[in-house]
Amino acid sequence: MMTAQQKHLVATKHMNRDLVSSGANKTIANIISDDFCFKSKKKGIVEKIDEKNEIAILSYSDGTKDFIDLSEKMVKNGG
Repeated sequence: MMTAQQKHLVATKHMNRDLVSSGANKTIANIISDDFCFKSKKKGIVEKIDEKNEIAILSYSDGTKDFIDLSEKMVKNGG
């Protein structure tokens, strides 16, 4: 029963950083496909999250900007 419960994730609106980390959170973005995560091209911050248009606006340290489409999409992670 415990194994079946570990397969489920609960989305959180606000969360704190882990006190102890295995380092997996730094490498996971390089393993996961672009369909499931957005990989930042440069160092920067999230400037604004526009919930109405479902986008997040990123501002990079060199002054350029980028956006992330936050709308829901149906994708598959296997064949």
